[in-house]
Amino acid sequence: SLLHGDFHALSSSPDLFSYIRHWDQNERYLVVLNFRDSGRSARLGASNLPAGISLPASAKLLLSTDSARQSREEDTSLKLENLSLNPYEGLLLQFPFVA
Repeated sequence: SLLHGDFHALSSSPDLFSYIRHWDQNERYLVVLNFRDSGRSARLGASNLPAGISLPASAKLLLSTDSARQSREEDTSLKLENLSLNPYEGLLLQFPFVA
């Protein structure tokens, strides 16, 4: 749930912010924000996540602030290793709870 649950920051720098939002055994959400005026690859470090929470190899794209990507890739699975972001792009991705 984006409204309820725990917040765990991932990679952070002056021009990149990402976090996971999770609640109980529900779907997990990953938000990745690029504040740079150029494209970049995001290396999402998950070393500071609590036990039982991890990043999958890929996640489903729910929303992008880049309208071209949104129309082209909505509901497709994006690989999270070296995730590519466009200038000033924000992504909302979803992945399942795995016991």
